[in-house]
Amino acid sequence: ESGAPVLTAREREVLNVLGQGLTNREIANVLFISPKTVQVHLANIFAKLHVNSRLGAILTATRLGLLDRR
Repeated sequence: ESGAPVLTAREREVLNVLGQGLTNREIANVLFISPKTVQVHLANIFAKLHVNSRLGAILTATRLGLLDRR
């Protein structure tokens, strides 16, 4: 969508895995990155989407069409 914030490819990957309800450690294991790196990506996602929670990020991303539909 044209008004959607620009997320990096890795932020989009984190966001899509976040939608599965996983913890930071579980996300890290799925994406082969550290939990700290997941935390940094989530902070960036929250800032770009103007939300302050995991649920807010998922809801906003869904509304903006940012999640992959697999």
